[in-house]
Amino acid sequence: MTLSSLSPTIIAILFKRVGDSLMATPALRAVKKQWPSARIYVIAEEPVSRVFQHNPSISEIATVEQSASLLRLHRAVCQTGRPDIILDFLSNPRSALITALSRASERVGIAYSSRRWAYNRLAPLQDPIHPVYSAQHKLGLAHTLGIENSEYSTEFHLTDADRESAESLWHSRGWNDSNRVIAFFVHSRRLYKRWPLENFATVIRRVTTEQLGEPLLIVSPDDDSAQQVAELSAISERHLIQVRDLGELGAILQRCALLIGNDGGPKHLAVAVNTPTVTIFGAEPPAYWTPPNSPVHIALSRWQPDMKLDSHEALEQISPDEVLECARRVLSSSKR
Repeated sequence: MTLSSLSPTIIAILFKRVGDSLMATPALRAVKKQWPSARIYVIAEEPVSRVFQHNPSISEIATVEQSASLLRLHRAVCQTGRPDIILDFLSNPRSALITALSRASERVGIAYSSRRWAYNRLAPLQDPIHPVYSAQHKLGLAHTLGIENSEYSTEFHLTDADRESAESLWHSRGWNDSNRVIAFFVHSRRLYKRWPLENFATVIRRVTTEQLGEPLLIVSPDDDSAQQVAELSAISERHLIQVRDLGELGAILQRCALLIGNDGGPKHLAVAVNTPTVTIFGAEPPAYWTPPNSPVHIALSRWQPDMKLDSHEALEQISPDEVLECARRVLSSSKR
């Protein structure tokens, strides 16, 4: 089969997290650019399917429940018939098996030693000592198909309804486009990624007293971290926001001058809608999750390849003063 002559049917699997999903959008864009008439199907779990909606590179989204059975995933892959190409961005044992069962002519995955058997085209593993930005790494799947595109900006597409919802939330707080709003994401589903809440409270108090902007705390479902920070920093309820869906969150972040917070989905969404970020990392390489060489996306971290600190110790070494200094620098660079 000559890949350059195809108008292929392509399936991309399996998307479970917001950050990983956004990081795959440059590779999918590159594939669509290579084959403009290709039909690209994405299989994603329900919470993250919104990442791919309204994306012009995507033909259809098959949504599956979280931790779907192998049979359910196999049916989702087979609903389009036998694909020409399958791109396994997850490359875990389950997705490798589904890829092998697809009988696609080109089966592309990441070169984990125990799963190489499932693929006939392999993208390299991340270098644990010198990692690259995840969006660049995932472009490696497209590169195995002879695609040379290296443009790695992530994308998320807002609707008019998303923007109108965000505008309404602004007006309900007495804000307009002249207000500089600084968003804060103080939660993480992983404990080892959580900067101390009292440190966030200190930064918010300083942001308020120094008149750097209006703080806006993003409230995560089933978590009271934002409420605790609001109490510690003595800000009112109007500075908290419970977001209903990813589209609304994307539109809210797009209106903000800056997002300060832990590593997680909101940070990657902010990057995708061109909102500057200051992100606090623990004992993990920040390069994997931070756009390289960007003056408006700053990662604060104590990580070193041979570091002896655990993640909590590494996080506690990052001070509120450091975060504020980075925030001032980003705000000055971005002019927002």
